[in-house]
Amino acid sequence: MNYIELVEKKINEILTKFYQLKQENILLKRELEKEKQKKQQVRIKVEKLLQKIEELNIDK
Repeated sequence: MNYIELVEKKINEILTKFYQLKQENILLKRELEKEKQKKQQVRIKVEKLLQKIEELNIDK
């Protein structure tokens, strides 16, 4: 192999790794967004429960 072929091979390896990392990043962002949505749903449920508790306390 000559120098140019080695450089081309290395560039291709780097590009392959880059695209793999990019795909992994996309998947991780999706997971993170799902977790954020879950947290938001839990937060809303907790707020509703707290409101109900407060209403019950007021009624007493």
